[in-house]
Amino acid sequence: MLELSKKILTEYKIRKSKKQKMEFLNFLKAQAIELGYDSQIDESWAIVKNRNLIVGDIDKADIICTAHYDTCATMPLPNLITPLNIFFVILYQVLLLVIVLALAMMVQAALYFLSGGVLSSLLIFAFSLLFFCYVLIAGVANKNNYNDNTSGVITLVEIMASLKENKQEVAFIFFDNEEKGLLGSSAISQKYKSELEGKLIINFDCVSDGDNIFVLYNKFSRKDAALMSAFDSSFNLDNNKKLLSSTSAFYPSDQASFSKNKTIAVAALKHNKIIGYYMDRIHTNKDVVFDEQNIEVIRGAIVDFVMK
Repeated sequence: MLELSKKILTEYKIRKSKKQKMEFLNFLKAQAIELGYDSQIDESWAIVKNRNLIVGDIDKADIICTAHYDTCATMPLPNLITPLNIFFVILYQVLLLVIVLALAMMVQAALYFLSGGVLSSLLIFAFSLLFFCYVLIAGVANKNNYNDNTSGVITLVEIMASLKENKQEVAFIFFDNEEKGLLGSSAISQKYKSELEGKLIINFDCVSDGDNIFVLYNKFSRKDAALMSAFDSSFNLDNNKKLLSSTSAFYPSDQASFSKNKTIAVAALKHNKIIGYYMDRIHTNKDVVFDEQNIEVIRGAIVDFVMK
């Protein structure tokens, strides 16, 4: 792993506040310039101001590699994702909603017991509900974010360094505010719609915790059989690691902002006999697994794919 990647792990792992984000972006921008890339911090609005880092020339490049760099808030329960089991995704999200509603109702009941005011207790219920939702989205930064998404950031950095001699073919975008609802990628897709037309978008999100390298093709990329074959064949897997390709799965990440492009999402999943392939630990302090072999496998695959 590059010294640059190690420095991100040790000095720039938390990227949540404006100050933390700008320190990271300025550092990475300078490093990209040293590698010979053009680099700019793009400020674009999509509900909020988003600060995305663009490395390379997205107008000339055929392939755009992406990852979000913002850090999620800490949650008491993980954001459990099962891309190939949509029923379980819905069930788990409903469970989280029920827990939040129950907490808000407990606060409301306590206030009503103390004051007896129906109107005031209803207002407290609404306030509590908004507060708990805010904490889940914008609360205290998760200091352990190795998988989500320091792993994606470092994957992009490792690919970037490996392809510096082929920088006309590939550009890179580090997205802001994925955790707030894909806002950074949405801003880029709107602002650079014409420049990105016809480009292949490859997004890396949570790639370091799981032996199954998950690749998801959207409706446009799956129509290109040669593309899928070339991409899958680029992976050289051993040590019990497995390539898991899909053309119909649910994976909520930044590739969804580019619905009119060919997109590929890359992640890492574990397997359970009951719920199937899954991702856990993210958004909690247990997100501490950083499998460097996953990063190297993916880096090698993308370099091989680009060189083909």
